[in-house]
Amino acid sequence: MDKFCKECGSSITDSLNFCQHCGHKLEATKEQPKETAVTRVKQTRNYTKKQKILISAAGALLIIIAGFYLWGKSYTSPENTVERFVDALNEKDAETVQELTILNGSSISKAEANALISLAKEDKDSLNLDTSNLKAFSSDNELFTIIDNGKWLGIFPRYGFSLLPQYAAVSIPFDGVASTFNEQEFPILESDESQVVYGPMAPGKYSLRSSFSGEYTEVESDESIILADSYSDWVSHSVELGAAYVTLELFNNHGVPIKNAYITLNKKKIPFDEDLRIESLGPLNLDGSVKVTPTVETNWGEVESESIALEETYYEIGANTLSKTLMDELSEAILLYGEEYAKANASYDPSLFTNITDDMRETFQYNFEYYRGEGDYFSGQLNSIEVDYNNLRFDSDQYISVPAKFYFTSASHREGEKVDLGERIDHTDVEIIYDSSAKKWLINSSYSVDSWFDDNFTAATTLKGSQKFYKASKTAAATDSEGEASSTDLNSDVEETTLNYIYQLVEAINANDYDIVRPYIKDGSSLNTMQQDLVDRLNESGMTQEVISASVSNIEENNGKWIVTTDETIKLTYESGDEETKDYTWNYTVEQVEEGVVLTDME
Repeated sequence: MDKFCKECGSSITDSLNFCQHCGHKLEATKEQPKETAVTRVKQTRNYTKKQKILISAAGALLIIIAGFYLWGKSYTSPENTVERFVDALNEKDAETVQELTILNGSSISKAEANALISLAKEDKDSLNLDTSNLKAFSSDNELFTIIDNGKWLGIFPRYGFSLLPQYAAVSIPFDGVASTFNEQEFPILESDESQVVYGPMAPGKYSLRSSFSGEYTEVESDESIILADSYSDWVSHSVELGAAYVTLELFNNHGVPIKNAYITLNKKKIPFDEDLRIESLGPLNLDGSVKVTPTVETNWGEVESESIALEETYYEIGANTLSKTLMDELSEAILLYGEEYAKANASYDPSLFTNITDDMRETFQYNFEYYRGEGDYFSGQLNSIEVDYNNLRFDSDQYISVPAKFYFTSASHREGEKVDLGERIDHTDVEIIYDSSAKKWLINSSYSVDSWFDDNFTAATTLKGSQKFYKASKTAAATDSEGEASSTDLNSDVEETTLNYIYQLVEAINANDYDIVRPYIKDGSSLNTMQQDLVDRLNESGMTQEVISASVSNIEENNGKWIVTTDETIKLTYESGDEETKDYTWNYTVEQVEEGVVLTDME
């Protein structure tokens, strides 16, 4: 006859004296009245010795069997089973935990048993291990149920714990990530490129190891995950591997025409697409250990940028697109233009330019005619040019704008006036085009800009000028009817050479290099010996000099020589740091030689 629990109404196994569902203890069944015993007179029977031994042995066996039965019944009782289960959890006895637990009708693995032990130890809220109240023990633990688990030794009812299946929904940063739980692989219930669901597995606290091995990187992570959901729902967990797919976008800062672009990663070239992007590269480590090196190919050669240590998933790369070849070519064109600018302006002769476009030559022609008509003249020299290649821009495949600063020592003056030289800085935006027929760069324009230019200007290179001085002359390029150089030409050459000598002598003193001024002095002359000694002597004293101003006040021709009178203002800086400015008036002797005119003496 079936028994039912008065507490919860569930069916109870006949052999139990409690409800296996709620733990309610059953009332003992009333015993039936015993029949009246009939008194019988026993007759005495005599046994042989052998029979007595057999009887004794049988009695002992019956006692042993009865004792074993009582022990077995107690050992396999629900109360004892609960005690043994809790003891196994507390003592980290994974073998016993395996013996006493069932998951979906099968025994659990050692990895699962250890996870359950860890859960019991470290997460007290998930399991109630108080065995003093069997009813509370059964009702408070939602992760397992006490069940009848067959017979022990085919005799005793055996009880166990049916575990609630758990599922781990692991979010992965990219496809191909493999995960183990306590170093064991578990079945995959379902998966896609962003999530893998593992299970069923026993409740517990697991050591989750996730790993990935790909073309560019190998990464792994060790984390903990607790699977203790009382509804057997998926437990979500996001894996952090320190690696991800990376997108790279090349930004052409200068607008240089790019033929090809790629990065180098682990000695492998990976090209940018036509939009100069590389999408979803990787997965890659993002701890800075992986480096990529961008390279662009232009008409002026390959340009390699600095390597990038990857730590983010997106990079906008301002790649270097200016090759040394291109910058050298542009520097040469800009420097030549600066030198010819001083020379052409001094003589108002646009034909002296050799690397400007026809349009720009017409502009200079117009300007020169205007200045000549106004009686305004230019005298000066190019000292240096600073070029800001950082802000260079290609306006098309051939037009380039380059910010530049031209440093002159010069003066604008009227004819016959004393030339008061000073520093002049032209802030310009130089437009350069490539003449494919002539195969060279030409200056197309040089626009002056305002003071805001300095805010963004950073000199990437400084080009040193010749510092050759050009004296203003209305007829510097004129010749007489026989094609011979006119006297005006010679006077202009004498004046120009004298002024160049003054500036270059100071440069020679400061650099302790007499060869800087040697071209303006006749070898073997008294001035040669005098100034060679002067350079050595002033350098030893630690003095440096600076030309504040220099002008020619008079030129007299005498027997094929010229006596040139100059007014000079020179700043002297002594080794101590003290400074002094002095005015000088000198008379130089200038002679004509085969190469031109040179200085021979001074007084």
